[in-house]
Amino acid sequence: MIHFFKKTNFIFFIIFLGLIFSPFSLFAKTQINIDGPSILPTAEIFTMPHTGNFSVGSTFEVPIYINTKGNSINTISTKLTFDPTRLSVVKPSGGKSILGIWLEPPSYDNKKGTVSFVGVIPGGIVTTSGLISTVSFKALSVGETRIEFNNYSSANLNDGMGSNVRLILNGSLLNIKPRIPNKVQVYPETHPIENNSPVLKTEVLKDNSKNTKCLTYFKKYGLCLFIFLIFLFLLELILYYFFGIHIFNYVKKIHSDDKQNKKTEEGLSKKDKEINPGDEPNIPK
Repeated sequence: MIHFFKKTNFIFFIIFLGLIFSPFSLFAKTQINIDGPSILPTAEIFTMPHTGNFSVGSTFEVPIYINTKGNSINTISTKLTFDPTRLSVVKPSGGKSILGIWLEPPSYDNKKGTVSFVGVIPGGIVTTSGLISTVSFKALSVGETRIEFNNYSSANLNDGMGSNVRLILNGSLLNIKPRIPNKVQVYPETHPIENNSPVLKTEVLKDNSKNTKCLTYFKKYGLCLFIFLIFLFLLELILYYFFGIHIFNYVKKIHSDDKQNKKTEEGLSKKDKEINPGDEPNIPK
């Protein structure tokens, strides 16, 4: 009987130890997976506009910005890609930019459809919309096209070690539409639509090129003409004032001289009468 109790107590003791240490063994077997890039500081590089409609032949600008998400960034390398059958780069601008030193000047390749910028920001920067650069594109053909960043784009922290930053890259989705000729107007017919198909009518507009040219010239040179007329008016007033004063003084002088001459003549005539009286007295012989 005593042996039975001893055996039973030993079994309970083993179960008790198992209950105590089993959670530790479970934790010991549990694997903790950590995604390295997820713990890195992040920043966002994006283009504007995110979406847009443009016509064939038009030229438009696409600025590239960075949001550092509160981190100080001092090195940026961006690589843009685009469809060379839809778009072509007119010029990349390296003028206005947060990048103070260009390690690689702005460059592009319209055959491969790439644009690249690499530069340094001395002292780093913390911003929500820092302008990296602006690219001018020309629309070539109809259809949807994307301007995207490839995986070679990168940014580094201003921490003395150039630590990597996890980038969030957002490009643009553009819709290139056909260009409608200037002198053709397209509109649906006013009568009922047959077979569920709209009837389109083209109308050639009247040629108002002469009026348009006149209006253009007036807008361009109207202000200059107005200023020139005011200048002529003021010049005329000055000339009238200048010559008018001189003429008035001259006439006044002539008039005063005439008066003076008359007075002088009257004075002389009185003297002559006093010296040579007209009726001499009769002296007796």
